[in-house]
Amino acid sequence: MISRLLKKLILVLLLLTVINPKIIAMEQENFSTILDEKYNEANIDELNNNLPENVKKDLNELGINSPRPDEIQNFDITKIFKLVFSKATKLIKTPLVVFISCIAIMLICSLFNSIKPGITGSNLNGVLGTLMAVCTCGIIITPIINCVNDISHTIKNFSNFMLCFIPVFTGIIA
Repeated sequence: MISRLLKKLILVLLLLTVINPKIIAMEQENFSTILDEKYNEANIDELNNNLPENVKKDLNELGINSPRPDEIQNFDITKIFKLVFSKATKLIKTPLVVFISCIAIMLICSLFNSIKPGITGSNLNGVLGTLMAVCTCGIIITPIINCVNDISHTIKNFSNFMLCFIPVFTGIIA
């Protein structure tokens, strides 16, 4: 009975020393000091000033106005999902319009193909095929050009990122 009570008392004393609020506060204060030192060493404010404008705008929409660790820790993850959803809905409009336009052209050509047996003339088949191909290409060409343009901008931004990332990463690793 006494050994049980002694074990419980030792366990309570051990837990009180481990979970002591003063010790936790000191560790958090020490961690904040170290985090501030690393923040200042990395010149993160300078990196923040070199961000592209669209990234700054997205970060402001998320409620992150500066790269301070305390500000980044307080943002809500649902804001990210809302931002991704809004960007996705903006980006889905163009492919959807192109898809519906292509379906409309196919339906019109199908209508003309169903009327074709009633009209005499052998050149109608070639004309309808050419008309369908030209209309489809005319509708699809603009989104394809935009896509290639976006890809070229993405590759350029990625190469700029890698140009900055590799020296920093090698400096950290070395």
